Amino acid sequence: MYIVYIIYSQTTSKYYTGQTHNLEDRIRRHNSGLSKSTKSGIKWELKYKIELISRSEALFN
Repeated sequence: MYIVYIIYSQTTSKYYTGQTHNLEDRIRRHNSGLSKSTKSGIKWELKYKIELISRSEALFN
């Protein structure tokens, strides 16, 4: 199962869309600065998620 998610940063007023198989860990990584593309926006909030059957389906939704 894969998850497509949208997170929002009040710090930068930006949204970020991603896909993962472990949402809890992925958001933790965003908020700990381990993700280069989102480290300037810490603290990220989950705004939307959808669970899909496969990674290929997640990439095209």
